[in-house]
Amino acid sequence: LFGYRVALLVSSSNFPRFDRHFNSGEPPWKWTTPRKATQRVHHDARRPSFLELDVLPR
Repeated sequence: LFGYRVALLVSSSNFPRFDRHFNSGEPPWKWTTPRKATQRVHHDARRPSFLELDVLPR
């Protein structure tokens, strides 16, 4: 995509823009206490990361 820029934002939370997630593994109607979450982006030979974008025809 020559001439375009892509930004990738990794976020654990952006409340109230996005709904909260309690990271409990329970259904949302049973959420009571939020748990701390850790996001990792792996980028080494053993665990490569990639971003896949679909390009729609004009």
